[in-house]
Amino acid sequence: MADSASYGMGWSRRATGLGLALALLFGLAALVSYLTGRAEVEHLVDEGVPARATVFSVRDGKIDTFVVQYDYQGRTYTAELTGPIGTTLSVGEHPTVYLDPADPDLVVTADGLASRPGHWLPPVLALVAAVTAFVAISGRVSTLRRRRWTEARLDDLPSTPLKGRRRRGVVRRQDTIAWIMIGIVTAALPFAILTNPPGTALIIVGVHVPVAVAFYLLGPAGKIVITPRRLSLHTAFTVRHVPRHLVGGVDLADDDHIRVAVAGQRHLTMPMGAGAVWRHALNRRPAQLRAAAHVRALLDVVRAERTVGEVRTLPRVCTIALGLVSGAGFAAVAATVLSS
Repeated sequence: MADSASYGMGWSRRATGLGLALALLFGLAALVSYLTGRAEVEHLVDEGVPARATVFSVRDGKIDTFVVQYDYQGRTYTAELTGPIGTTLSVGEHPTVYLDPADPDLVVTADGLASRPGHWLPPVLALVAAVTAFVAISGRVSTLRRRRWTEARLDDLPSTPLKGRRRRGVVRRQDTIAWIMIGIVTAALPFAILTNPPGTALIIVGVHVPVAVAFYLLGPAGKIVITPRRLSLHTAFTVRHVPRHLVGGVDLADDDHIRVAVAGQRHLTMPMGAGAVWRHALNRRPAQLRAAAHVRALLDVVRAERTVGEVRTLPRVCTIALGLVSGAGFAAVAATVLSS
C-alpha cells in the first residue's frame, strides 16, 4: 500500500499556525491602513479647502482610478484618485474635491476617493489575508483527511449495500475536476452562443465542445463494467474484457489503483479517481477505496455464469470517434482563426 509520503508534504500544525498568524498580520495591516486612510479623508473633508474638479480620463487597466484637474490659487493641479471598489466617476463629471492647503496635490472626495499614495492598499492586504488563511486552513484539513484515508484499508471498509440480483453493474471513475470543467463549459456555452453573432458562436462551439470532450475522456470515460459473463476495464480508448471464471478478486495496488487478480496472468490495474490524470496533486485514495469496495459488492450481486476464453483488449470505437471528431473540429476552428 502507498504510504503518506506518496501524497506530498502535508500541513503540520506549526505550518498551519504560521499561516494563520501571517493572515492575522495581513488583516491587521489592512485594518490599520484603512482606518488611517479613512481618518485622513474625513479630516480633509472637514478641514480642507473645497474645489471644483473635472474628470478628464479613467486609467485603463486600473480599478477605480480617475484622473482629475482642479484649480487652486491660480494654478491647475492634476491628481489620480483611487478609492473603495464600487465608487465610480465618469469622464466629464465635476466632483467636489477637498485639498490640503499645505499640500494642494493631496485631495479627497466625500465618498472616499483620495490621491494619497497607497490608498488602494487595504483591499489588497485584506485579499492576501483571506487567501493566506484559506490556504492554511484548507491545507490542514486536507492533510488530516489524507492521513485518515492513507491509514484505511479496503478490508476495513463497510461493504457497499446492494440488494437483489443484477444483470449488470457499472463503477465509473470519480474525477471531480473533470466534472467541474464539463459543468463550466456546459453552463457557459448557451450564454456565449446567445450573446455573440453566429460566426463567433460557431468558433466558440468549436472550442468549448472539444474541451468538454477532452475532460470527459480524461475522467468519466473510465469505468468498470461487471456482467454475468465478464468484467470489463474501460479506459478512454480501450477496453479489456476478463471472463468471469478468470477473475480472482479485487484489491488495491501499491500505487492505489484498483487491481484485478486474473487467473494465470499478471494483475490488471485500473485508476478510478482524479489521481489517474492529476497524479499526486490530489488525494486519490478515497475514490480508489470506494470504487474497489463497490466492485467487490457487484461481483457478489451479479452472479457469474460459466465462461470460457481469455482476456481480450479491444478499441473503444465510440470514444475514439468522439475524440477524432472533436479534435478535427478544434483544428478546423484554429485554422480558421489563424488564417483570418
